[in-house]
Amino acid sequence: MFNISKLTEASYNNVKFLYQSSSISGGRKNVTHEFPNSDKRFVEDLGGLRKVYNIEAIIDNSDNNNHRDAFISALDSKVSLGTLIHPEYGVKKVKPINYTINNGKQQLGITSFSIVFEEADLPVVGKISSNSNFLSGLRNLAGNNVANKLSSAWEGATKIKENFDTANQMIGDTGRQIGRAASLVAGAGDGVNDFATSINEIVNNTQSLVNSPSILAQRLSNSFNALEVAFDNAQDVFDSVISLIGFKNDVAISGSGNTRKSTLSNQRLINNLVSVNAIAIAYDQAGKVNYGNQDDLNKNITILENAFKNLSGLDRDTVAELQKIRIEFQKITNGLSISLPKVSNFTTNKIPLNVLTYQLYGSLDKKEVLNNLNNFRDTSEISGIIKILSNG
Repeated sequence: MFNISKLTEASYNNVKFLYQSSSISGGRKNVTHEFPNSDKRFVEDLGGLRKVYNIEAIIDNSDNNNHRDAFISALDSKVSLGTLIHPEYGVKKVKPINYTINNGKQQLGITSFSIVFEEADLPVVGKISSNSNFLSGLRNLAGNNVANKLSSAWEGATKIKENFDTANQMIGDTGRQIGRAASLVAGAGDGVNDFATSINEIVNNTQSLVNSPSILAQRLSNSFNALEVAFDNAQDVFDSVISLIGFKNDVAISGSGNTRKSTLSNQRLINNLVSVNAIAIAYDQAGKVNYGNQDDLNKNITILENAFKNLSGLDRDTVAELQKIRIEFQKITNGLSISLPKVSNFTTNKIPLNVLTYQLYGSLDKKEVLNNLNNFRDTSEISGIIKILSNG
C-alpha cells in the first residue's frame, strides 16, 4: 500500500502519470576480439548504448478509465518518437519498447504500469545550446498544459446526434488542416511517415475520439510531436507551423442554448491546443535555425512578434507560459544577432560573379551565398545594385 498523493508527476506525449520508481541503464557497445593460440585479446569500443528508462507508473482511474485509456493509446501509437518529461531526467525523445499493466487488488481506482522506454535518435536540425534546450522544455510544458485543459474541459456529445456530428466533423477537419500545413513545405525528411501516421490516427478515428477527450488531446499533441521531426531542418519546421498560429476551426456551429454553448467551448479548446502548440514550436525551432545573416533572423523575429500580438481567446495562464517562451527566444536571438553578418546594398559595374566574390572576400567561399541573396539570372555578367554580406 502506498500514498498516491505523495507520488511525483511525469508525462509521456502530453499524458500525465505518477511514478513510483524509475531507473536508467546504459553503457558502451564493446566487442572483444580474441586470437587463436594466444592469451591476448582486444576490446573494441563501438560507441555508447542507448539509454533505457525503466519506469513504474501509476494512473488514477477516477475518471472512468479515460485517463488510463489515453495513456495506453499514447504507448501504443505507431509514431516512432515520443516525448518523455521526467522531473529527474528532463525532456527526452524516446520509444516505448514494452509495458505491463498491473491491476492490483490492494488499492482500487488505480492502474499500475511497468514501462521500458529506449532513448531515440533525433535528427540534428539546427544549433543546440543550453538556452535552446531550456526553450524546448518550455515548449513541451505549454503543450502539456493546453492538452490537459482540453482533456478536462471537453464536453462529450453522445446524447444529441447533431452535437455528435458537429464534433466529429470538427476533429476530422482539425487533423486535415494540421496535415495540410505541413504539406505546403518542401524538404520533408525521414520522419514524414510518422507524421502521416499521427494525422491518420486522428482523421480515421473521429467518432471514437468525440467522447474520449484524453485520447483526443493526446492524438492532437502527438501530431505536433511528429511534425517536429518530419523535416530535415529547423526552418522547414518553423515554416510548416506558422499558418497554424491563431488556428480557427471553421466548422459551422448550429443549435442554441446550452447545446450551442458546449459546442463552441469544444471548438475553442481545439483552436487553443493547435494555436499554442504551433507558436510554441515556432519559437523553439526559430531558436535552432542556422541563420546565414541578420535579415533571415529578423524575418523570423518579425513573424513571431506579429503572431504573438495577434493571439486571442487564450486564458491568462497560457499567455503567461507563452510569454516565458518568447522571453527565452529573445535571449537566444540577442546573442545571435551580434554574431551574424549584415546584408547591405552594393553597386557594381559589369563583372562575373566569380571575380566579384573574390574582390569582396578574397576567396570564392561565399559565391553561393551571394547568388542565393540575389538570385542572379546570369552569373557571367552582374551589374547594378546587389545585396552583399557587409562584414562577412
